[in-house]
Amino acid sequence: MELIISLVGVLIAALLGIFSLKEQKIRKQEEMISEQEQQLAHHQQQVDVVEEAIEVQEEIHQQQEASEESQEQQEEEIHEAENDEEIIEIGNSIIDGFNHHRVSDSDTGST
Repeated sequence: MELIISLVGVLIAALLGIFSLKEQKIRKQEEMISEQEQQLAHHQQQVDVVEEAIEVQEEIHQQQEASEESQEQQEEEIHEAENDEEIIEIGNSIIDGFNHHRVSDSDTGST
């Protein structure tokens, strides 16, 4: 009888030891998962920043292309002008457009 009780005691101790080892392994895995989730959140923030920078860069590029096209059109109009009055009108139009954009930009807070 004592032998059976001893065997049951050893078996329970062994099961508790195995349970303890499994519990430690699970805790380590949970810590690793938590750390990986933090890293993933950090990487996602970096991706968001890069995507926003790309969008801003594309917007600037589009604005630059539009500005270059406008400038080319204005240069063409100047070359096609037949007299000084037309050149002065084109110049005034350019200045008016520039002033209009500056006023609009200052209203929105950008320069």
